[in-house]
Amino acid sequence: MVSRRSTYRASGTKGTRAFVPSPVTPYGCIYLLKEAGVKIAGANAVVLGRSNIVGMPAALLLIKENATSDRCPFADEGYLPLAIRN
Repeated sequence: MVSRRSTYRASGTKGTRAFVPSPVTPYGCIYLLKEAGVKIAGANAVVLGRSNIVGMPAALLLIKENATSDRCPFADEGYLPLAIRN
């Protein structure tokens, strides 16, 4: 079940090294990137959407993989070109 608790657990901010399940959709996206041979570490990533169910956990999982992550809302048309340029 996806909840605030599981979302914050995905960030690993509690200092625990135990396995904590993360939301499935963001984890699946990271898995697909790895399987496709995309180098995540050191990459600049833009996550479209800021929801607590997909957007924030995806950004946190990218950060755990040592990527620089930025989230932008769907409605803000002016922000995406700026985020992509950087």
